[in-house]
Amino acid sequence: MPRTPLPVIIPLWFAAACGSVSPVDAPDAASTPDAPAAPDAAAEPDATPAPDAASDACVQTTCAAAGAACGVIADGCGGTVTCDPCGAGQVCGATADHACAPTPTLKLRNGFVQSDGAKAHSQTCDVAASGVLDCTTTTHPFAAFALPPSGLTLPAGARIADRTIVVYRTPTGARRLLTAYLQADGAREYVQSCAMPATGPLTCDPATSPYVAVALPPAGVTLAPGTHVGGRFGYAFVADGRIKVRQGYVQSDGTRSVSQDCDVAADGALVCDPATHPFQVVALPPSGVTPAAGTVIRDRYTYAFYADGVPKLRSGYVQSDGAQSWSQNCDVAPSGALDCDPVTHPFAAFAQPGTGLVPDAGTVLDHRYAFTYVE
Repeated sequence: MPRTPLPVIIPLWFAAACGSVSPVDAPDAASTPDAPAAPDAAAEPDATPAPDAASDACVQTTCAAAGAACGVIADGCGGTVTCDPCGAGQVCGATADHACAPTPTLKLRNGFVQSDGAKAHSQTCDVAASGVLDCTTTTHPFAAFALPPSGLTLPAGARIADRTIVVYRTPTGARRLLTAYLQADGAREYVQSCAMPATGPLTCDPATSPYVAVALPPAGVTLAPGTHVGGRFGYAFVADGRIKVRQGYVQSDGTRSVSQDCDVAADGALVCDPATHPFQVVALPPSGVTPAAGTVIRDRYTYAFYADGVPKLRSGYVQSDGAQSWSQNCDVAPSGALDCDPVTHPFAAFAQPGTGLVPDAGTVLDHRYAFTYVE
């Protein structure tokens, strides 16, 4: 897994002190004639003044001082400051943290993994400004490629079950690609991460960016007895003007999924320490999704997009026999919080495989992946 440095939080300390000097009772000269004169208070050394608490108080930063045009930033004193919203036609965090930029024009990569783990199929779809997809297979055909990919060697008898791709960026806007392949027995995944040019093909050279085997389940995740990691998903999103990456796993019996939100370090590494970025558990199937008798939820797929400049999330689920999937569009708050209430955001069901997609004989499409990117 990518290294996970811990974020630093600067606490606020207030120093306050007060001092007092008890006056010394002078002898009574009238009752004691020969008593020496009382000391001249004016000649006494000055008492140490109390520290000025105001001078030690924390001074909050500002959005301008931090170079933040939008979103929410730490104020340097243990709190936060909310910066101005972006102007019409612009969104916060699309190109760099806390920066306003025009709503990007996105592409969607839509893909499936065959149940024998020998092949994946994917197509590139257009995403309209309204968020509507054009995945017509006559103009956006599927292409098949063999698995495992070049540079990835599996243990004897093992096969690939799922594929996850996340295109994200660093805080300064540099583009990165993360690819992960899940081994079918759920014992490990193989993760590759590399820097990408601003535009161009989405590829990582395994010679310079090798796959790293990671044991599963990850730290912080406890699966039910007799189960293993059966599916994997992930996507990039913006929370309070900062890029984040959500990574998650589906339990093999289809009864729950777990996910965590990772920060992105300056160099693009994901900060996913479960001590500070704990996993959240979600029961499956969600309300509004009813798998066919004898089947369960096998996989999840998720991707972020914009609809008329408003951030959205497409959340989908795949039936274990590969015959059907469901998806819904969720609202995304500026904080990154999701509203996926199925009453107001209903699921739509889709038969699989769709037109123009033919898996090999004897196989089904029981795992699906999808991601958006700027071409």
